[in-house]
Amino acid sequence: MNDDAATIDRSPANNPSVALVGCRGWDTVWPLGILYLAVGWQVKSSAGKRVRQAERLLIARDPVSASKELSWLLWFEPDYPKAVLIEARCRFAQKNFAGAIEILSRIPEGSPSHEIANFGIADALASDGQLERLETVLLRHLQLYPQAIQARNELWWLYRDQLRTRETVRLLTERFRIYPDDFSVLPHLLHAELESAGAVSQKVQNVLPQMEEVQRRHPGQASVLLALGICYWRNSQIDQADKFLEEALAVRPDNARTRIVFAEFLLERNQLERAQSVLLRNQQSGGTAMEMKSLTIDDRFWVLRSRYAEKQGTYDKALEFLDRAISISPHNREYFSRKASVLRRLGKKSDAEKSAQYSLHLDKINKELMMLSRKVGTVQTTPADCRKIAEICRELNKPKQADAWMTLLERAQKLNQ
Repeated sequence: MNDDAATIDRSPANNPSVALVGCRGWDTVWPLGILYLAVGWQVKSSAGKRVRQAERLLIARDPVSASKELSWLLWFEPDYPKAVLIEARCRFAQKNFAGAIEILSRIPEGSPSHEIANFGIADALASDGQLERLETVLLRHLQLYPQAIQARNELWWLYRDQLRTRETVRLLTERFRIYPDDFSVLPHLLHAELESAGAVSQKVQNVLPQMEEVQRRHPGQASVLLALGICYWRNSQIDQADKFLEEALAVRPDNARTRIVFAEFLLERNQLERAQSVLLRNQQSGGTAMEMKSLTIDDRFWVLRSRYAEKQGTYDKALEFLDRAISISPHNREYFSRKASVLRRLGKKSDAEKSAQYSLHLDKINKELMMLSRKVGTVQTTPADCRKIAEICRELNKPKQADAWMTLLERAQKLNQ
């Protein structure tokens, strides 16, 4: 066979299949491509008009028509910011929260529209009851946009609704640091601190139905399980409390707050060994330094260890652990009351009397603050109230709050002149 005979002719004329793809296929694709470009150009050129019309329809409470108005634009430009934001509102109005989250996620960090889009995601997560994801999104949002007051308020409501008083105090304290002239936060911070100290009872009756509904819609969220456990505990529904606290611990075994709350619950039930196991599980199983640090910087951890030692009759250890707690939280009335009790058992009557007297003093302060907290923020607030709160804040080593209350006093005095 010569070389010419062995050569295969692949030209379209002698290869029908190639001719079909190369000629007829091109004849088909070419007009479609032209049509795509023409329609795309028309849609994009009328983008502003479509967005405005969709917004008018949405205002007229017709989210379905508004969404249809944007459909072609979003098909050609899936991340067109204004269209994405309006389409998300359409989906939100139809309670399609998953759809709203999906489309808002198209707007990347760094985009001028990202702050609005990200808060929209948080709003959708809150409405859908996805509270774990909500907290993650809000914390990231505040990292990116520290001045975002709406996100800070949303996180505050989340913590409040889950009975997370210490997180609430930290959040409000940070807000006061960022906005030192925003005196509206002061009454809320005062009330949150009283709740955190146990001076004001938590309103579990308002929280329980909300958390039960969230658990029904999205079961297994650790923070929700923990909130339910606390609610049932405060309502003396012990079996239910035990069940939900156990589940919260199973979902998030290294969470310091979960372990502390569960251990306290078990100590009250006199289940000493189980409480000790929950509280010290990482220490006993070689947990990481980070995990143990999150416990050891919490005063409640040391108080629980002190209570366990006291029940075991090892009062020297109980005193040592209490002193660790007091070093972290030096103005807690309950801690000094417990310390007085332990000191009496150790025969140290003089020291016990000092601790008891200081506990009574702190109790008096808490009662004064509780009475004042009912007045602040209302027309009943007087300059004398502001002065008294400032004096107490200074005694409790909160100089910035004390200064803020004195500023309020000065402003009130100027208004009365």
